Amino acid sequence: LGALVFPDEEALAAAGICGGEEGNSSSSSSSSQSMAPCRSPSSELEGLLYREVCKYNSARPDYHHEDHIAHIKVIHSPLSVEGGTLTRTMKLRRPAVKQVYHKQLDQLQSRLRG
Repeated sequence: LGALVFPDEEALAAAGICGGEEGNSSSSSSSSQSMAPCRSPSSELEGLLYREVCKYNSARPDYHHEDHIAHIKVIHSPLSVEGGTLTRTMKLRRPAVKQVYHKQLDQLQSRLRG
């Protein structure tokens, strides 16, 4: 299995994983309006998320090694109603996500098959 992950940039910044002002990641300002996108390399964040998934999977009593998340792809653009990827009731529009992120899905699928 593979997963596209759309992280909450503010939560990542609050956890100290990334954040800061645009052009100055060492600023002490905590205004979310000046929050820059995560500057952490996606591979670093993907590794962190993968380790967390492995930790939780190994604690599951019904865990089977063949039904695990093998690869993660982090997408740093949020899902939104305006973008067409969410409904007005905040449900995922899977066909729209597949259409918008087809390149990332293809990359993820090739990693899974590789």
